[in-house]
Amino acid sequence: LSDASSRAFGRLFNYISGDNSSSEKIAMTSPVQQIPSESGWLVSFVVPKDVSLRAIPVPSNSSIAIRKVPAGRYAALVYSGLWNDEKFARKSAELLKVLDQLGLKTDGPVNSAVYNPPFMPPFLRRNEVLVRLAD
Repeated sequence: LSDASSRAFGRLFNYISGDNSSSEKIAMTSPVQQIPSESGWLVSFVVPKDVSLRAIPVPSNSSIAIRKVPAGRYAALVYSGLWNDEKFARKSAELLKVLDQLGLKTDGPVNSAVYNPPFMPPFLRRNEVLVRLAD
């Protein structure tokens, strides 16, 4: 999780810093999300709400894709501290256990959401594991 996030974060940061079709800078948003996939981790930013879908500049880096995520209901478990593969697995299991106890079904993988910059003291950081709930 940490390695994938670091590599992808640099690419995404370059994109929002102007490495795109219109050399446009885009405001940094939080959270930074990590989603497991067959090929590793997908790391994403959310485009600010004042930027329309049609106005989003095309990334110069072909490893970056723009996609619209449909709205939905999510369950989240908030925690503080550092995040890593082990903590992600533990907090994901905790979230899924509670949802199972409540009889709630999920629709997709558990995602990681990190809200604070790396220089924030760990005890002040806000992180989440979240999962889409089935309709």
